[in-house]
Amino acid sequence: GTRGSEDCQVIGFQAPTMLTFTWNAPPHLAEARAQRSVVLLRLRPDDTDEGTRVELTQLGWGDGGEWDEAHDYFDPAWDGVLRALQAYFTSEDEPAEQ
Repeated sequence: GTRGSEDCQVIGFQAPTMLTFTWNAPPHLAEARAQRSVVLLRLRPDDTDEGTRVELTQLGWGDGGEWDEAHDYFDPAWDGVLRALQAYFTSEDEPAEQ
């Protein structure tokens, strides 16, 4: 229990356009962590139809206290996750052969 995703579950999947799962706050935010939020990922063609637009929405936020801290934590964290995914899927390097 220290990574943030323990006991989270996929609650919806619609290939190839949607994934929904429960999520929780990091361990240092015990009050907010005790409740789950819901993350909705939607995949859609971008405006040029040559790429994919990824929309991430995190629902179920509480108000005040640790919820404000959790929001401050996730705002840059999700940005980093999305940038890493973009880098992975747009890499021009060929996968290493095994």
